[in-house]
Amino acid sequence: MKVQAEYLSKSISENSCPGSRPTAGEYQDAFSQELVNNRLLCFFIFLILICFGQTNAKASSDLPEISFDITESSELTVIKTRVSGVQNTADTYQYQQIIKKHSASGSLSTTQKGNIDLCCETEKIINISRIKMGKDEQYALHFQLFQDGALLTERNININGNDVYPTNTH
Repeated sequence: MKVQAEYLSKSISENSCPGSRPTAGEYQDAFSQELVNNRLLCFFIFLILICFGQTNAKASSDLPEISFDITESSELTVIKTRVSGVQNTADTYQYQQIIKKHSASGSLSTTQKGNIDLCCETEKIINISRIKMGKDEQYALHFQLFQDGALLTERNININGNDVYPTNTH
Protein backbone atom coordinates (compact mmCIF):
# COMPACT_ATOMS: atom_id res chain seq x y z
CA MET A 1 0.00 0.00 0.00
CA LYS A 2 2.94 2.31 0.74
CA VAL A 3 4.31 1.79 -2.78
CA GLN A 4 0.88 2.60 -4.24
CA ALA A 5 0.66 5.83 -2.19
CA GLU A 6 4.18 6.88 -3.25
CA TYR A 7 3.30 6.20 -6.89
CA LEU A 8 0.10 8.24 -6.62
CA SER A 9 1.98 11.11 -4.90
CA LYS A 10 4.59 11.13 -7.64
CA SER A 11 1.90 11.04 -10.34
CA ILE A 12 0.02 13.93 -8.73
CA SER A 13 3.16 16.01 -8.11
CA GLU A 14 4.14 15.72 -11.79
CA ASN A 15 0.75 17.10 -12.81
CA SER A 16 0.42 19.89 -10.20
CA CYS A 17 2.17 23.17 -9.56
CA PRO A 18 5.61 23.04 -7.91
CA GLY A 19 5.45 23.53 -4.13
CA SER A 20 1.70 23.01 -3.90
CA ARG A 21 0.25 20.24 -1.84
CA PRO A 22 -2.15 17.79 -3.64
CA THR A 23 -5.77 17.99 -2.64
CA ALA A 24 -7.96 15.04 -1.70
CA GLY A 25 -9.71 15.37 -5.07
CA GLU A 26 -6.41 15.06 -6.91
CA TYR A 27 -5.57 11.93 -4.90
CA GLN A 28 -8.99 10.48 -5.68
CA ASP A 29 -8.68 11.32 -9.41
CA ALA A 30 -5.24 9.68 -9.60
CA PHE A 31 -6.45 6.63 -7.69
CA SER A 32 -9.53 6.33 -9.91
CA GLN A 33 -7.39 6.55 -13.05
CA GLU A 34 -5.04 3.87 -11.70
CA LEU A 35 -8.03 1.65 -10.88
CA VAL A 36 -9.41 2.06 -14.41
CA ASN A 37 -6.00 1.23 -15.91
CA ASN A 38 -5.73 -1.91 -13.76
CA ARG A 39 -9.23 -3.03 -14.71
CA LEU A 40 -8.51 -2.51 -18.41
CA LEU A 41 -5.29 -4.47 -18.12
CA CYS A 42 -7.08 -7.34 -16.34
CA PHE A 43 -9.85 -7.30 -18.96
CA PHE A 44 -7.39 -7.59 -21.86
CA ILE A 45 -5.46 -10.37 -20.14
CA PHE A 46 -8.73 -12.21 -19.50
CA LEU A 47 -9.79 -11.73 -23.14
CA ILE A 48 -6.47 -13.09 -24.42
CA LEU A 49 -6.75 -16.13 -22.14
CA ILE A 50 -10.27 -16.87 -23.34
CA CYS A 51 -9.27 -16.61 -27.00
CA PHE A 52 -6.20 -18.79 -26.43
CA GLY A 53 -8.25 -21.40 -24.59
CA GLN A 54 -10.85 -21.62 -27.37
CA THR A 55 -8.15 -21.97 -30.02
CA ASN A 56 -6.54 -24.86 -28.16
CA ALA A 57 -9.87 -26.56 -27.51
CA LYS A 58 -10.80 -26.36 -31.15
CA ALA A 59 -7.43 -27.70 -32.28
CA SER A 60 -7.58 -30.73 -29.98
CA SER A 61 -11.16 -31.62 -31.00
CA ASP A 62 -10.27 -31.41 -34.70
CA LEU A 63 -7.52 -34.04 -34.51
CA PRO A 64 -8.03 -37.16 -36.61
CA GLU A 65 -8.63 -40.40 -34.75
CA ILE A 66 -6.66 -43.62 -35.19
CA SER A 67 -8.26 -47.00 -34.55
CA PHE A 68 -7.32 -50.62 -35.20
CA ASP A 69 -9.56 -53.49 -36.30
CA ILE A 70 -7.90 -56.89 -35.93
CA THR A 71 -9.07 -60.13 -37.54
CA GLU A 72 -7.15 -63.32 -36.78
CA SER A 73 -7.37 -66.82 -38.15
CA SER A 74 -5.03 -69.78 -37.85
CA GLU A 75 -2.94 -68.60 -40.81
CA LEU A 76 -3.47 -64.88 -41.27
CA THR A 77 -3.75 -61.77 -39.13
CA VAL A 78 -5.20 -58.64 -40.74
CA ILE A 79 -4.83 -55.30 -38.99
CA LYS A 80 -6.97 -52.51 -40.39
CA THR A 81 -5.64 -49.14 -39.37
CA ARG A 82 -8.43 -46.62 -39.72
CA VAL A 83 -7.81 -42.89 -39.65
CA SER A 84 -11.07 -40.96 -39.31
CA GLY A 85 -10.84 -37.33 -40.24
CA VAL A 86 -12.90 -34.26 -39.72
CA GLN A 87 -15.66 -33.83 -42.29
CA ASN A 88 -15.38 -31.02 -44.85
CA THR A 89 -11.70 -30.34 -44.37
CA ALA A 90 -9.10 -30.05 -47.10
CA ASP A 91 -6.18 -30.92 -44.82
CA THR A 92 -3.58 -33.38 -46.02
CA TYR A 93 -1.66 -35.42 -43.47
CA GLN A 94 1.45 -37.53 -43.64
CA TYR A 95 1.64 -40.89 -41.91
CA GLN A 96 4.36 -43.28 -40.88
CA GLN A 97 3.64 -46.83 -39.86
CA ILE A 98 6.30 -49.06 -38.37
CA ILE A 99 5.70 -52.80 -37.94
CA LYS A 100 8.22 -54.70 -35.83
CA LYS A 101 8.36 -58.47 -35.47
CA HIS A 102 10.21 -59.78 -32.41
CA SER A 103 11.12 -63.44 -32.00
CA ALA A 104 13.84 -65.60 -30.48
CA SER A 105 15.67 -65.55 -33.81
CA GLY A 106 15.78 -61.72 -33.95
CA SER A 107 13.79 -58.66 -34.92
CA LEU A 108 12.49 -57.44 -38.26
CA SER A 109 11.12 -53.96 -38.93
CA THR A 110 9.26 -52.49 -41.91
CA THR A 111 8.27 -48.86 -42.39
CA GLN A 112 5.58 -47.42 -44.62
CA LYS A 113 5.10 -43.71 -45.30
CA GLY A 114 2.49 -41.83 -47.28
CA ASN A 115 -0.08 -39.06 -47.48
CA ILE A 116 -3.72 -39.13 -46.41
CA ASP A 117 -6.37 -36.68 -47.59
CA LEU A 118 -9.00 -36.52 -44.84
CA CYS A 119 -11.90 -34.84 -46.57
CA CYS A 120 -13.90 -37.87 -45.43
CA GLU A 121 -13.17 -41.12 -43.58
CA THR A 122 -10.04 -42.84 -44.89
CA GLU A 123 -9.01 -46.41 -44.23
CA LYS A 124 -5.56 -47.94 -44.64
CA ILE A 125 -5.30 -51.71 -44.32
CA ILE A 126 -2.07 -53.46 -43.31
CA ASN A 127 -1.91 -57.24 -43.80
CA ILE A 128 0.43 -59.27 -41.59
CA SER A 129 0.63 -62.93 -42.58
CA ARG A 130 1.79 -65.54 -40.07
CA ILE A 131 1.50 -69.27 -39.80
CA LYS A 132 0.93 -70.54 -36.26
CA MET A 133 2.95 -67.84 -34.57
CA GLY A 134 4.86 -69.21 -31.58
CA LYS A 135 4.60 -67.88 -28.06
CA ASP A 136 7.99 -66.19 -28.36
CA GLU A 137 6.92 -64.10 -31.36
CA GLN A 138 5.19 -60.76 -31.14
CA TYR A 139 4.36 -57.84 -33.41
CA ALA A 140 4.31 -54.15 -32.57
CA LEU A 141 2.57 -51.63 -34.81
CA HIS A 142 3.33 -47.94 -34.33
CA PHE A 143 1.22 -45.47 -36.34
CA GLN A 144 2.02 -41.73 -36.41
CA LEU A 145 0.12 -38.92 -38.09
CA PHE A 146 1.86 -35.67 -39.05
CA GLN A 147 0.84 -32.34 -40.54
CA ASP A 148 3.53 -30.12 -42.04
CA GLY A 149 6.21 -32.14 -40.24
CA ALA A 150 4.62 -31.79 -36.77
CA LEU A 151 3.37 -34.90 -34.94
CA LEU A 152 -0.40 -34.64 -34.35
CA THR A 153 -1.30 -38.01 -32.90
CA GLU A 154 0.03 -41.54 -32.64
CA ARG A 155 -1.07 -44.98 -31.54
CA ASN A 156 0.73 -48.22 -30.70
CA ILE A 157 -0.54 -51.78 -30.52
CA ASN A 158 1.22 -55.02 -29.55
CA ILE A 159 0.18 -58.50 -30.69
CA ASN A 160 1.56 -61.49 -28.79
CA GLY A 161 0.24 -64.84 -30.00
CA ASN A 162 -3.54 -64.39 -29.99
CA ASP A 163 -3.55 -61.55 -27.45
CA VAL A 164 -3.81 -57.89 -28.45
CA TYR A 165 -2.55 -55.10 -26.19
CA PRO A 166 -3.23 -51.47 -27.11
CA THR A 167 -0.47 -49.50 -25.43
CA ASN A 168 -0.90 -45.75 -25.84
CA THR A 169 -2.53 -42.90 -27.68
CA HIS A 170 -1.86 -39.16 -27.87
